[in-house]
Amino acid sequence: MRTPPADVLPESAAAVLAAAGVGAGSRVCCALSGGVDSVVLFELLRRLQPRFGFSLRAAHVDHGLSPNAAAWARACAGKASASANAR
Repeated sequence: MRTPPADVLPESAAAVLAAAGVGAGSRVCCALSGGVDSVVLFELLRRLQPRFGFSLRAAHVDHGLSPNAAAWARACAGKASASANAR
């Protein structure tokens, strides 16, 4: 039976976490730039947290190189804060 398309990404991420030995008591830090790729990765990890039992943190660097940098930092802080409050 084929994996439904909606399950491919989460199951691929779960396989990577399992291969890396991530489990209860592990700490995972996700670099969160505010771009779609890092936001999707952070959300995937957040959804896999209960299954694997790891703690999740986000790290963002406000490089100040773009006029949008401060807004990106605020958005990332909001995303991480909302995730922490959802637990």
